[in-house]
Amino acid sequence: MQILLSFLIGYFVGAKAVASARAVAESDEFHSLLQSLRSHAAATLHSLGDLLDEAPEAITGDSVVARVRRMMEQSKATAS
Repeated sequence: MQILLSFLIGYFVGAKAVASARAVAESDEFHSLLQSLRSHAAATLHSLGDLLDEAPEAITGDSVVARVRRMMEQSKATAS
């Protein structure tokens, strides 16, 4: 009997959590947050692309990761 009661309580709590999550996902505020995050990510990637294009030590065979690491090391060296 205790297992059945535990199952029913878990089912009820889980159903409430799913309904709450669905309500949040369908809200205008959540959609606005997603749009803001996408815009911020796009602007950040665009800025990073501009930095990589303008980097004077850019070598065509270099990977993006290597170029970013080198830029980070240079900025740390100039900061200290």
